[in-house]
Amino acid sequence: MSKVAIGLPTFNEEENIASIILQLKKKYKLIPWLYNESIKDFIKQNEKELTHIIVNDDKKLPKFLSDVYYNENKYNFLILKKDYKKSDFSSKLKKFKIDYDQFNMINKQEMGSRKNWLEQ
Repeated sequence: MSKVAIGLPTFNEEENIASIILQLKKKYKLIPWLYNESIKDFIKQNEKELTHIIVNDDKKLPKFLSDVYYNENKYNFLILKKDYKKSDFSSKLKKFKIDYDQFNMINKQEMGSRKNWLEQ
């Protein structure tokens, strides 16, 4: 069973979103996003379990999850697998798969940049 973070702070009353959530709960183990300040921190903290990120367009989401939803191009380690606004659903929901090879490469580059900056 894949494990997934789902960034849905409230369960919307709409039938479409409710049915999507029920389908996801059957297929995935959900990991709460609480107590995280960035998408990278969240992924690092749950690296052994986390395979996907699911977010919607709810303004109540933490800033880092809203940013994933609205600015997905900034996160080249997240691969869009499903955009439910482009399907028959009226709700807006996106599902991303985490590319850990890309994620780890970016983290190594950032660590190298920080080390070089500190040595100057």
